[in-house]
Amino acid sequence: MARQFDMTDMGLMSYYLGLEVKQMKDGIFMSQEGYAKEVLKKFKMLDSKPVKTPMIDDFMHLLRSHPYYDDSCLSDRGLQFLFP
Repeated sequence: MARQFDMTDMGLMSYYLGLEVKQMKDGIFMSQEGYAKEVLKKFKMLDSKPVKTPMIDDFMHLLRSHPYYDDSCLSDRGLQFLFP
């Protein structure tokens, strides 16, 4: 590819499309830890403590059986925080 295009080797990739990339011997790992921290900071939750939230085993089945269930509504609201 370098024969057809001007290229510069910038070393190992550390970010790609907003994802943090870590290249290690046992694989390539991607995360959004930095962005998740930004969201927590925005909502003043950086110092919050994680807690276990009990939930029934088959929650999604129960939710999907509800007459007003709309899968797209749930996924659209959740996706807004996955990508900056």
